[in-house]
Amino acid sequence: MKHVKRFSSVSELSEALANGKVLKYQDNPVSKRRAERHKSWAGRTLQEAYDLLAYGGAKAARKIKAAGEILSSETGGAPTIETSVVGCVPCVPNYLMGVPKQMLKVTREPRKTPIIDIYLDTAIWDGIEVDKAARAAAKIANVIAATELAGVRVNLFAMVASEKNGNKCAMVVKLKDDDAPLNLLNVAFPLTDAAFCRCIYLDYVDKYFDAPLDCYGCVMSGDRVQQEFNLEGLVFSIGDMINRDQSIKQIADRVNEYIKKTGEGE
Repeated sequence: MKHVKRFSSVSELSEALANGKVLKYQDNPVSKRRAERHKSWAGRTLQEAYDLLAYGGAKAARKIKAAGEILSSETGGAPTIETSVVGCVPCVPNYLMGVPKQMLKVTREPRKTPIIDIYLDTAIWDGIEVDKAARAAAKIANVIAATELAGVRVNLFAMVASEKNGNKCAMVVKLKDDDAPLNLLNVAFPLTDAAFCRCIYLDYVDKYFDAPLDCYGCVMSGDRVQQEFNLEGLVFSIGDMINRDQSIKQIADRVNEYIKKTGEGE
C-alpha cells in the first residue's frame, strides 16, 4: 500500500490533526505516550509540537540566516537601441535628414526568474539525537533563505516519509508559494525541529494511514522518497545529510546546479 497526502498549508495540516481520530491499527499511538518520555525522544511534548506548528517557532527562526552562495536569477539580454518610427527619444540626425525612422526605440529582453520546488524530508531514525537533526536541518533552511535573497522563487514543502513491509506513507505540507516571501517564523518548526517528524508525523500516521506500520516504519533515502512519491523538484533529506555529513556549500551547490538546469530547460 502506498499513501501520500498533501496539505496546502500548515493551518490545513493543524486542522486535520486536531479533528482526526486514532485508527484501530495503532495500539500505542504517540498521543498516549508519557509526556516526559516523549519529550526526551522528540525534544517536545505532542502539545508543544502542536503549538509550534500552529504559531511558529521564534527561537528557531532566529537561527535561520542566508548562507551559501546562490546564483543570481537575473538572466536576460542587455538593452538594445534602434531607430524606429516610434520610440522614447528623438533621433535628431534622422529628423534633419527627413528619414522616416526619427525616434530611438529601447528594447530589453525580459528577465527570466526561475521558479523551483524544494522538498525537505525531515524523517530521522531512532538513533539520531534531536540536536544533530536540528543542526542538519538548519543548514538547508539557511540555503533556502539565501536562495530567496538571490531572487529565485521557491515553492517550499516540508515532508516526512516512511516504509515498512511494503507499505509506504508520506505527509507533505506546503510552507510557501513561489510568489510569497519566506516567513521564517512559520517555516522554522517544520524545517528545523525533530518534533515535526517524531510528533506531528507520527500523530498523522496514527490518524490517517489506514494500514499497519510496525514501529511506524523505516526512514527512506531522499532519492527513494522522490521516486516513490513522484516528486518533481529538488528533494533534500535530513537523514542523508547526517549520513554524508553534508556542508552548507554542498547543499548550495546542489541548488545552484538545479537552478542552472531549470534555466536551461526554459
